[in-house]
This record gives sequence, C-alpha cells and structure tokens, in this order.
Amino acid sequence: TTKQIIEKLNVSGIEIEDKKNQILSLLENFSAIAQENAASTEEVSASTEELNASIAMISDASENLSALAQQLREEISKFKV
Repeated sequence: TTKQIIEKLNVSGIEIEDKKNQILSLLENFSAIAQENAASTEEVSASTEELNASIAMISDASENLSALAQQLREEISKFKV
C-alpha cells in the first residue's frame, strides 16, 4: 500500500541520514589525523634542520682542531733533537 511505501521511504531516509553522519564523522577524523601528520612532519623537518646545523658546526670544529693539531706538530718538531 501507499502507506507502507511511505513508511519504508521514511525509514530509508533515516538510514541515509545516519550513514551520512557516520561518513561526516569519519571525514572529520581523517582531517584531524592529516593535520596531526602535517604538524609531525613539520617538527621532524625542523629537527632535521637543527641536526644538519649541528653537524656543520661539528665539521667546522673538527677542521679547526685538525689545523691546530698540525700547527702543534710543527711547533713540537722544532724541539726534536
């Protein structure tokens, strides 16, 4: 009957609304996860830049130390008999 068809349509409409809300909730969760991933990626990038800067400083210090060691060897060689 027409009444049964209308009732089924109403039930289907409610089910569709529920599924739509579930999908929206999932999309919001995915969006939040994507934002967290982006923030984590930025943090890793910043940490990597800091690490690279530290490595460059260590490399420079190592080169300076090597030059000082060479100068020291040259000075010490003057005292050898």
